[in-house]
Order: sequence, then structure tokens, then C-alpha cells
Amino acid sequence: MALLGQARIVYPQSAGTQPTAAEVLVLDTFNQTTDPTTANDSTQNYQVGSQWCNTSAGALRWWTCHDNAVGAAKWVFTGADYANGGTNPNTEGAQFGSGAAVASAAGNIFRQGTTGINPAFIGADIVVAVYVIPANSLDITNRMITAQAWGSFSADATAKRVKMFFSPNAQTAGATISGGTVMADTGTTTSNSGGWYVSGNVFNTGGPGQIVTSNGAIAGSAHSGMTAPSVTTGTTTSALYISVTCNNTAATTSSTFNLMTVDAMN
Repeated sequence: MALLGQARIVYPQSAGTQPTAAEVLVLDTFNQTTDPTTANDSTQNYQVGSQWCNTSAGALRWWTCHDNAVGAAKWVFTGADYANGGTNPNTEGAQFGSGAAVASAAGNIFRQGTTGINPAFIGADIVVAVYVIPANSLDITNRMITAQAWGSFSADATAKRVKMFFSPNAQTAGATISGGTVMADTGTTTSNSGGWYVSGNVFNTGGPGQIVTSNGAIAGSAHSGMTAPSVTTGTTTSALYISVTCNNTAATTSSTFNLMTVDAMN
């Protein structure tokens, strides 16, 4: 592996003393494109205190070596360039209370709010909102995404229906949904005014498929219940899609999309 960086001399002696044979050569590397691993050890001239910078987009983070044992090196995350798009590693954890439990990082990754989006036409499940889950996001077992969407109904008693889908194939806002697994479904309703809500989860099962579960759907005052979890396909190394659809039978304005959020759990 080519090492891009520089070496520095660290003197373990007390201040003011002259360096001796005990001086240590420490390699720092400032232009890597990955995070360090256990293999980046003393055989590559890394020492305790070595600095490593991952300069790839979406990372921009720094590490410090605190154990350079061969094949078992340990590196500590020391910070990221957040102002320019840097992020913490996905292995970050926080102690829960004063106990031994560790809380994995979790938080919002997508928000879309609008004064109102209606389906382009009536008589079909038309995509009104879509979130593209980036490739490799659900990369290990039990990584999870929760999606929620809210909207409103107009003051007419015609039939309308709102759904949320999970799909491995691309979806386009304004077009009819193409395949996918239903995550939540209000069912056909004639609710005249009021709001609607749909929500569901996607888990990586550890294999080529994902488990899709429903948090349920609400149309006005009616809760349509929850469906049983289902296993669907879709490789985690490709983009995946969560889409919201409206199906109005009389007018495009019978149901309106207003808000969607997506939260992720490492």
C-alpha cells in the first residue's frame, strides 16, 4: 500500500534533554481515502500517536493510533471536518446512562416539507414523494430506516387512497409506481377533509433481502392497522427507494402530500 504522508520524530525524554537512541519515528498520513483498519500497524511504520486523515467526500475525518500491534492495530476517531461535509464513522456509540449498554448513532437523514403536492392524474398509484436510500446505506445486519409521511384530504367524499412503498427499482415523482412492496396503506377511504399518515421500517436482515414492517396508516379518524412483516429483495450495494403514492378517483386535489421524513439507525 502506498503511504502518502510524512514522518516526524517524537522524543520520549523529559523536556530539555538531548535525544537518544530512544527517539521514535512516527508516520502520519494525510491523504487516505478510507478509514484505518487493524492491518495499518507497525509493519507499515505506524506508531502510537500516528495521525491518519480520510479525505474522501462524506468522511473528512481524523484518526489517532493508540496500539500498533501487528494485525491488531487500534485507531481512535478524533474528529471530522463537519463544516465541509465531514462525518463521524458509522461505528460511533455513546454510553447509555451509567450502564454497559451502548447507544448507536441515529438521526434524521431526509426531510421534505411542502405546501402541497397532488398526483399528476387520477385512477392510479401516483408517486408524490420519493427518497433514494444511497447505495451501501443498509450495509450490515440490523441497520434500519424509518420513514413517515403526512398529508391532507380535500372536502369531498370521493374515494382516495394513500400508500408507502419500498422498492429496489427506481421510482419517479409524478409517475405511476413501478413494483415494490407496500409498507403502509390507508385503504380506500371517502374521508372528506382531515389528514392522513403512513409509516414503515426497512431492516437489513443480513442477507440479500430486507425486512419491511408497517407502523400503520391513518386516514382522518380511521386507523387501518398494521400488516405483518415481509421479506423483500434488493441488494444493499445499490440504491433503494421509499415512495409515497396518492390514488384519487375523482380529482387530483382529493389527497395532497405535505411532509416526509426519514430517520436512520446504525
